[in-house]
Amino acid sequence: MARFVTACIFLLAASAHLFRIADAADMNGHGTPKVFRHYIGFNTDIDLQLDNLPSSLVNNKDIEVHFILSFAIDADDVDGDGVFNSTNGKFLPYWNQKTLSPETIRAFKAKHKNVKMMVTLGGDSISAPQNESTKNMTIPAPQQVFFSPQTPPSWLGNACRSLTSLVRKYDLDGIDIDYEHFKGSPALFAWCIGELVAHLKHSGTIKVASIAPFPEVESQYLQLWQSYSHLFEYVNFQFYVYPTNSSIQELVDYYKAAAAVYKNGNILASYSTDTDAFTQTSITGITPANTFLAYSEMQCSGQVSLNGMFVWAADTSAPSKFKHEIKAQGLLLANTTSCTRKTSQKETRG
Repeated sequence: MARFVTACIFLLAASAHLFRIADAADMNGHGTPKVFRHYIGFNTDIDLQLDNLPSSLVNNKDIEVHFILSFAIDADDVDGDGVFNSTNGKFLPYWNQKTLSPETIRAFKAKHKNVKMMVTLGGDSISAPQNESTKNMTIPAPQQVFFSPQTPPSWLGNACRSLTSLVRKYDLDGIDIDYEHFKGSPALFAWCIGELVAHLKHSGTIKVASIAPFPEVESQYLQLWQSYSHLFEYVNFQFYVYPTNSSIQELVDYYKAAAAVYKNGNILASYSTDTDAFTQTSITGITPANTFLAYSEMQCSGQVSLNGMFVWAADTSAPSKFKHEIKAQGLLLANTTSCTRKTSQKETRG
């Protein structure tokens, strides 16, 4: 293990010049297709088939579509009692592998050349599945997923190996970082994640990397961004965590604030379709409808040109037949000319 980590560090040092901060035009997506990203697979009770997605969501030549498998976690229920313990960087797949198997993913990518597949690391919590093997057990409450390296070099070595194996097995194109709970300093998080992404990119294992911050974890992600921003193509900022009663102007301000914090980053707009199973109301805060109004306002006023968007999550969008995703992609492709036309029509009527 020590030799592996030493070689890792040597390669990183030798190739540091390959990872300079990207040109601002590239970071902002100019000259490249807009991107729409779906987190997918977190709900193992929903057998969402990739081939059942509306063709309009995956066949638009002007939009690059990313599916982000949720989640890979460095924890394991070794004793089968529903209690998960850290594996110190040995990542295992916890998404719905019945519908998102290596064979399914490879076949889907072969049919849709504008599709890329990612995996996200971490997440909020983990729990034992409800199935035949656990039906007679008292399932413990979901456990929070912590970033908690036992020793940084061993964590890095384990993560490099396990993720390289996962990426190759599932034909993945990149990784997303979504740790939400931490045991350790922001500096430790920044070093471990930054060096991990640098190794995976230098080795050619992945081509795309992103982070998924929100206000409560900004200290960790900001330290990572300050040292390693040149490695990340996208910032999947979780705007939907803000209060449900946020005004349109407040939503616009949230976006501007994120852009100021993650300078030169490609900040993706976001919304959530996650709802309470009983009340069918949003459990994450801002509703998709209000989110779209804010993003439309930003585009029409010329305050920002949206280069991409992501949704949490495809699993919970399926019951509504992805109506929000269809609207979101239309919003991404809208231009300010159509906004000007609408404004002129209103003024003429007035």
